[in-house]
Amino acid sequence: MIDARTLAETKLAEKPFFAISENGNRALSLVNEKVYVLDFESGTEKLIGNGTETYEYYFADAVGKEVIHVESGEEIVVHVIRVDSSEVNTWKMKDWFETNNFTLTSIKKDDEGIYVAAESKEDGYGLYHLDYNGNIKTISTLENIDSLDTYDFIGTDKIIFNDIYKGNSGIFMIDLASDEVTQLVEGGKDEEGIWVPFYKLSPDHSKILFDTPVQVGNEYKTNVYMAELVNDKLENTVRILENAELYAVISYTGAWSSDSQTAYISTSTKPGDSMINTIEVFSLKL
Repeated sequence: MIDARTLAETKLAEKPFFAISENGNRALSLVNEKVYVLDFESGTEKLIGNGTETYEYYFADAVGKEVIHVESGEEIVVHVIRVDSSEVNTWKMKDWFETNNFTLTSIKKDDEGIYVAAESKEDGYGLYHLDYNGNIKTISTLENIDSLDTYDFIGTDKIIFNDIYKGNSGIFMIDLASDEVTQLVEGGKDEEGIWVPFYKLSPDHSKILFDTPVQVGNEYKTNVYMAELVNDKLENTVRILENAELYAVISYTGAWSSDSQTAYISTSTKPGDSMINTIEVFSLKL
């Protein structure tokens, strides 16, 4: 860990890790096909499963108490692992959904079960909730939405997502009570095709970072913006990086502090470089 202000370095763990909990206290590590949860505060580690692909495991909550594991072998099976107790709940997706083109990252967790964006065998594509007893409930029909690969709940009655709605790309918000969709950021189309902006939601759900591509000569770079979410609209939008080199979209290269007052963005030195060269830090003035 590097302190952004003093640049002092602190070693957190012996094992390499591929994901960190939102509060920064726990991490997921894959070593020799074994998956561990590393606890930085206690200096301990816990074996929670096996695997060969990092994307099949991700934290279900901000503090890293639960982990979602999506098996993608002969059939798709979702496990929710409670790290401290090793308790596991399991759902076989074929019992409810068509699993062709199933998106592994479309699983979210709440106290009652899991949310799944997929094609139901009975009711078609939509957002569904499966409880611990295997009961299914329709949350949204996702009418006119191509997919819900990336989404976040804002409270219990709204969802922010990025994809294509009624043929237009962008970042949108759904009011789950009315199924009304509001566009927050427009996407676009260039010579390479349709592009969709990505976002990073702050922990308190009051702000987002979002990105848009920009062509500079023969290369594509990225502009990054910060904005506030107020009454289902974006306000006080500010461009914080112009013509930046990001090794991936902002949902992977951007991060927020736990108090939602500081944004961190990883940048590279040249196109296609996956190595982080600089961490840009942006603090809000209160």
